[in-house]
Amino acid sequence: LKRIHIGSGVSSLSSQFKAWISTPNGLKIEIDGNNHNYKVEGNLILTKNETEVVTYVDGNVQSQTIPTNVVKIRKAAFIGIDATEIILQNTLKEIGAEAFRSCSNLISIEIPSSVETIGENAFFHCANLETIKINKAEGDLAGAPWGAPKGDRVLVWGE
Repeated sequence: LKRIHIGSGVSSLSSQFKAWISTPNGLKIEIDGNNHNYKVEGNLILTKNETEVVTYVDGNVQSQTIPTNVVKIRKAAFIGIDATEIILQNTLKEIGAEAFRSCSNLISIEIPSSVETIGENAFFHCANLETIKINKAEGDLAGAPWGAPKGDRVLVWGE
């Protein structure tokens, strides 16, 4: 598999469409420019209005920054990405279930105060995750530590 082309008529795209295919190095994912629902922006597949991250294109990146206008990261959007750093913006409101599942190289992540919801098992199988810094008062986000293997000891609360 060298290329995935998402045509102009695709109206629904699951963030998990490539989650378990062992994405090979150099796989090219492209979206037809006439697609009214999705677009590729850098290393991300976004909704056309750029408010939701659907998934990533290349899992072999060291750092991934979420664009400023994104308000939602979909379920399993970053499953298995190799990044050691994922930078979230203050516009983000929702992190879907299993969003960062199996990100074994992720060491720390900072959750901005704008986040209102983090889905179940968002950090499941993140074996090297040492710190989840949450820019909110302790207990302001339900479900902590969201499946993080090292449990509550990775949480750092504070505004």
